[in-house]
Amino acid sequence: MIKIENPEHFVEVLTFAVHNNCAAKLLERLDYLAHYAEGDNVCHVYADHAPNSFAFAMKRPDDLFWFNGGLIYSGPDQPLDGSAPALTVGIGIDSSVHGWSIHT
Repeated sequence: MIKIENPEHFVEVLTFAVHNNCAAKLLERLDYLAHYAEGDNVCHVYADHAPNSFAFAMKRPDDLFWFNGGLIYSGPDQPLDGSAPALTVGIGIDSSVHGWSIHT
């Protein structure tokens, strides 16, 4: 299950994704996180410092922290080469196309 902790940020990113014809990619990654947190585990999704990106925390049913990471956007204006604004590196990710990758 996924719990969106910042609905306004989620709507902004989804609007960006729809505008750039890549909403299916975003929703596929969110679906992956939702299924990874199978059973009674919950994936809490928050706004991230990187534009169009999310931070997430996996928690167990008793609200104990499991692990965290980021659902990081990359695209024509935001390569995952360690530079700002994402400050994240992605190996083998084509930054010329819009997409999201999971980092833990």
